Amino acid sequence: MSEAKAAVETSTEGGDGLALVRRVLAILALLGLGGLVAAMALPQTVGGVVGVPTIGRDPESAWLLLAPIVLALLGLIANLYWSRWLGIALALAVVPWAGVATFAVGPASPLALGGAIALGCAALLLVSLFGSGMIARFEGRMVGADWTGPRMRLLRWTVIGNLISVLTLFLFMVAYQFRVALHLGLLAGTMAGLVLGIVLLARQKTAGLLLVWLCSVLFLPAGGYFIQSEAANAGEAMLLAAAFLPGLLTGWATVFVFGKPVWRYLRS
Repeated sequence: MSEAKAAVETSTEGGDGLALVRRVLAILALLGLGGLVAAMALPQTVGGVVGVPTIGRDPESAWLLLAPIVLALLGLIANLYWSRWLGIALALAVVPWAGVATFAVGPASPLALGGAIALGCAALLLVSLFGSGMIARFEGRMVGADWTGPRMRLLRWTVIGNLISVLTLFLFMVAYQFRVALHLGLLAGTMAGLVLGIVLLARQKTAGLLLVWLCSVLFLPAGGYFIQSEAANAGEAMLLAAAFLPGLLTGWATVFVFGKPVWRYLRS
């Protein structure tokens, strides 16, 4: 019996060691993204004239892009369960923009090199944070919640999908000269409602499903209105639509999967 117990403890220690290595790699990937943002946020000097930063409308707005990266970094260092979700969402939100910067812009552009570095950091972040071992390391620490079932897995991806949409909107707001108007408020409010509904649903609150359903219905017209108002061309519209799609699809999937048991509960 003692030998079996020792084997289990050795296996657990090995798993913890691997999880620690992957967490360190994820932290390094976030540091790489942060360093890239910091470098591209600095005003570029061309012909002795200091101009605008490579990303962002101005240096002050460009530095705001560090906020979600720093938040995810601190969460991973503190081993907080939500930091894995935020890290995955950051990586998936970066991929389309970095892909465009790498392959759609000319190789001589400074955006091409930055896009390639961002793609590499995003890939490392995804590889480091995916897997059952990392789920056990982070979500497994949540008291009173079992995230191994199919419904809770869907809920986890609904959180990540909506974080991708929120981060995409945040990136767009920082990088472009957006207009503070009704279309921005509608989309931001819809996303905030979805996130709040998901949190309530994870706590088994009926109001959470109702809020997710309402915001999922509103997401399509709100997102379409935002894209119509802000997209400068068809390519930009398609990029924004693809970025908002994860939140929309996972929100509707959550309504479908959780709707029947909640409806039974309401009728009882």
